[in-house]
Amino acid sequence: MDTHKTHQNGMSLVELMVAMAISVTLLGGLVEVYLGSKQSYNLAEESSRLQENGRFAMDILTREIRGSDFWGCLRKPDNQVLYNNLDQGSAAYDPAQHEFGEAVTGVDGGGSNPDSISFGGAYGKGISVTQQMVQSSAVIHVNDGNGLDQGDIIILSDCSSGDIFQVSNANPGGTGTVVHNSGAVTSPGNVSDPGITGCNGANAHCLSKVYGTDAQVYEMRRIGYDIRAGASGANGLFRTEGGRSDEVIENVENMQILYGEDTDGDRFHTPNQYVNATDIGANIGNAISVRIALLLKGERDIMPQNTAQAHRLLDATVNTNDRRLYRIFTTTITIRNRALIDSL
Repeated sequence: MDTHKTHQNGMSLVELMVAMAISVTLLGGLVEVYLGSKQSYNLAEESSRLQENGRFAMDILTREIRGSDFWGCLRKPDNQVLYNNLDQGSAAYDPAQHEFGEAVTGVDGGGSNPDSISFGGAYGKGISVTQQMVQSSAVIHVNDGNGLDQGDIIILSDCSSGDIFQVSNANPGGTGTVVHNSGAVTSPGNVSDPGITGCNGANAHCLSKVYGTDAQVYEMRRIGYDIRAGASGANGLFRTEGGRSDEVIENVENMQILYGEDTDGDRFHTPNQYVNATDIGANIGNAISVRIALLLKGERDIMPQNTAQAHRLLDATVNTNDRRLYRIFTTTITIRNRALIDSL
């Protein structure tokens, strides 16, 4: 019998080192795959959030710009047919909120600075006037249950003219009456115009005309959008109405706006050129559409290192240099109440 047998007593040092090298290589590969997967996930998540926020911001701007410059059955009124009876001498009178001579206005930020836009007009389904007015009376009879409140700014209009004023009586919805008294009951309040023909007395509460039952009442809005620093310190898209500003979307780095100007005044009301607010100037009333570009920024630093980028937004270039992800959203919005084809 052979008593000389060979037994396995363990691994040699060389074998152990080879096994460790193989393990480290495999582990390094797993770590690299994990980090790559995490980076891809973060990029996809940031891109998805940017896409969602961009669409939401554009949906809001599109809906409100399309509905601007509405005045009941009036078509694009000018100073001859639209009268503002709000008290411009009041300390509470704010042109940004209370002037409606131009339904769409804008400010060019200059260079790569963000632009801003403001638009206004009537909204809602309209409240019918149920009795013909009396010239020197401040009372207008309308449908009850109308949802109006004291202090609301409204327009009373038919198809030839309109008057803007502030509701001065309490409970107009329950009483079925709208009153436009002057004085300090509301702010900025209304003015009286005793110079209107047939309007006698210094406090006769006259509007520009006697409205009949073909007129309707609508609430008025003046809304502005701009870019400014939000609660987090990053820029955001802000909406301003009635003196109150709210951040609508965070991480909106910039907004650039061009206005589609109808320069030939043809019957089809189509834009012939797109220019910024400075260039269109006093011809802003000829703007038929608005082209908006938004630059949105991701919430987190996900890029491996700072990356210099030049983002082209319409007529401006915005430079960034950080580790964030950016997306540009651009759309052209028609001001529908201006782009209607005239009746043949």
